[in-house]
Amino acid sequence: MRDQCAHLLAVGQRPNIRVQLAPADRPGVVRPTTSMSLIELPDGHRWVYSESLSQGHFADDPAVFTRLSQTYDVLRADALAAP
Repeated sequence: MRDQCAHLLAVGQRPNIRVQLAPADRPGVVRPTTSMSLIELPDGHRWVYSESLSQGHFADDPAVFTRLSQTYDVLRADALAAP
């Protein structure tokens, strides 16, 4: 874990990357139960990619993208502010 933290500190110095933290003991923070990637292509098509233990999943349902995008926005808003 030490190497992972060092990596986050290093990439957090880049001008196009922001590392945000949401402490596990912070009550009321809604977290997704799995990792996900929100993908928007140049043609405007939007996808959600997530993984289970055995496979990856793509979804292009606009309602799913909107719901998970809102979940991500709330998580970002609840994350600790940069010093």
